Amino acid sequence: MSARLLPSRESLPLLVIDEATRSTGVLEGRTKLMKLVFLGQRLAPKAMGLPGGMLALYRFEPHNFGPFSPEVLSDLEDLESKGLIEIKEQPLDTEGRVREYRYRITGLGREFLMRLEKSSPELTAIRKSIDPFIGMPRSELVDFVYSQYPDSVK
Repeated sequence: MSARLLPSRESLPLLVIDEATRSTGVLEGRTKLMKLVFLGQRLAPKAMGLPGGMLALYRFEPHNFGPFSPEVLSDLEDLESKGLIEIKEQPLDTEGRVREYRYRITGLGREFLMRLEKSSPELTAIRKSIDPFIGMPRSELVDFVYSQYPDSVK
């Protein structure tokens, strides 16, 4: 009998990137990614309480563009180092102070996530909870989070 593959907290941003890149191939912007992770955690709380894994939720802090979690950034670096996602930085100004981040799930990441979802069908609830927000422009998504979760804004 094989052991059940249990999700970890990192599964949430991996799932968000997968869902967001299904049609476009890339998720543009750290702000959008952060808001989608925040909404996934907020809108599917029962699914986030998965046995043996996602009980350690992200701590979000109020920030200029809504909720922010340094833990998400750390987990993104871990996902990249494991070869599950790719992160590309693109400078938006000549001095290199303003950057846009682009996220893409790799074949290995998609394979891992597929196995994880077979073992943890609760993840489907998270996927469904963020789906309505995937196509929203970043500014609309930020406005939605501001209006629904005013305590998350600095």
